[in-house]
Amino acid sequence: MVALTSISKNHDFEHYLLTERANSMSKQRTVSLLSEVGICLLTLAVVWGKFLSYQLIVWFIVSVGAALLSWYCHQDIEEGRRGFSSRYWLRRSAFCFFLSGLLWGMVPWFFFAQEYSVFLIWVYAGYVAGVMCVSIAYTPSFLMFALGISLPFATRLLVEGGDQYQLMSLQLAFYVAMLTFVSVNMQKLFLVSTRSNFENILYMQQLAQEKETALNAVRSKDQFLAAASHDLRQPLNAMSLFIDTLSNKNLDHSGSSAVVKIRQSIRALNSMLHGLLSIAQLNSSSLQNNPVHLLINSLVDQVQDEYRQIAEKKGVRIINRIASEQVVLADKLLLERVVRNLVDNAIKYTSDAPVVIYGEQPDGEFVLTIKDSGIGIPFDQQENIYDEFYQLNNPSRDRQKGLGLGLAIVKRICSLMGASLQLESKVGVGSKFQLSLPVGDASLVFQEGSPPDVKLEGLTVLVIDDEEDILDGMQRVLSDWGCHPVLAASHDQALQLLTHQTLVPDLIITDFRLRETASGIDVANALREEFNMHTPVILITGETSPRQVKEAFLADVVVMYKPIDSNDLENVIKQLMFSWQQELAN
Repeated sequence: MVALTSISKNHDFEHYLLTERANSMSKQRTVSLLSEVGICLLTLAVVWGKFLSYQLIVWFIVSVGAALLSWYCHQDIEEGRRGFSSRYWLRRSAFCFFLSGLLWGMVPWFFFAQEYSVFLIWVYAGYVAGVMCVSIAYTPSFLMFALGISLPFATRLLVEGGDQYQLMSLQLAFYVAMLTFVSVNMQKLFLVSTRSNFENILYMQQLAQEKETALNAVRSKDQFLAAASHDLRQPLNAMSLFIDTLSNKNLDHSGSSAVVKIRQSIRALNSMLHGLLSIAQLNSSSLQNNPVHLLINSLVDQVQDEYRQIAEKKGVRIINRIASEQVVLADKLLLERVVRNLVDNAIKYTSDAPVVIYGEQPDGEFVLTIKDSGIGIPFDQQENIYDEFYQLNNPSRDRQKGLGLGLAIVKRICSLMGASLQLESKVGVGSKFQLSLPVGDASLVFQEGSPPDVKLEGLTVLVIDDEEDILDGMQRVLSDWGCHPVLAASHDQALQLLTHQTLVPDLIITDFRLRETASGIDVANALREEFNMHTPVILITGETSPRQVKEAFLADVVVMYKPIDSNDLENVIKQLMFSWQQELAN
């Protein structure tokens, strides 16, 4: 296999060398034409009047014609004509050089005079040297020209007789020999340079192939995550809905305890799937950085409340020391995800010690610090912690410690936000993550108001999903809230049910992926047009592929990711219906 590869590479190099030779000489064709025509005119002017005019004119026309022929022959390589052969091109080029040299070599035979001998020697020497420079890529062309011009020239000097002309003839021979030696060496340099360029091209092609292989691997991973995420989230979403329904029933202590355990398991799996989703979103560049002026203390308080119970079970206290009036300029959702992941990571590796969150404001920046007193990170592994699926001190892959995506997500989000992230850590002492953010303007802080309590009783909710378990779970949850659910597996079935019951939906909840490659967004938009209303839509999806994630974010719908929590769904519906009622009122 190695031998065959070598032969193939050598064959490719021979073809590449021939082409480069032809290209190198072709680039000089216009300069060569102008030079030759100029020297012909100069020669004609110098010897005019000494020889017969018609002979000089015939020689001039033939020489210029040969120069034009050479120019024409040398342009084929650039035109890239069909059937082009670089080897044949070079042979034809060598013939053109020989013909040109022969025409100049015949000058002493037809137009020789003692008073012009110095001029002819000057023309000869300059012409031979010039051709050598033009033909450094292909020495045979120079040799053919030198042969064509030198033999007639030297022979004419010998025929003229006398010691002076014989010495000049020997000098011409020595001159051609020396230029031939120089031409051979220059061609060797050309060969070395050409081989180096050829090897560089091979290396670049190899790198391009390896890059394409890596990109294909990334694309395959994203496609796998998208398919696996959707297939796993479907039964998980149905399970979550049934558990939420079951938790509202009157169960004994044993049943209630089992429900709590099941809910914890679902939340752990949900957290892992959301981590995979975050990585897919960052890979697809579907997340956008939209900075606003916000109170960092309020954001940290929300995260603190979210993790308080988890931290207390490990004997960890979360201490927020950020001033209540401190304002930063950042994307609220992205910054909240960064703080949440850093706090979650600190709690996982800390026991019976505090996690302190504080801030400093040096040089016009706000430095958010999250410090723990956990196990610490060895110096030689501090760069690896930002790699996907990399975890310290978790050889058994304890699911309680996640998948090792938290810090990878933090690093990528910080890069998206343009915020620097620093780490200081010492084994046995703890770790300190510092995030630098621009300082915001307190007068531009957007104060979020809570909408009044929206009653869901009597709300007509159209649910579209092709999974019977999902429809069953949604019916139970919505019925418990006093809603009137209308369940359908497709657009046609939904339209038929609504028409039959003479109902107009107040809200549409649809899955993203439906049967027969139908999109939940397309179905919702079709129903909006059918009822001539911009009905609120909640899109529930487990998709993580870049194209589908972007499509969901760009659509005028509220997106929720499977598996959904009934409390989150209730809050989203209340927020959405409040906004819809306000819009109708205006």
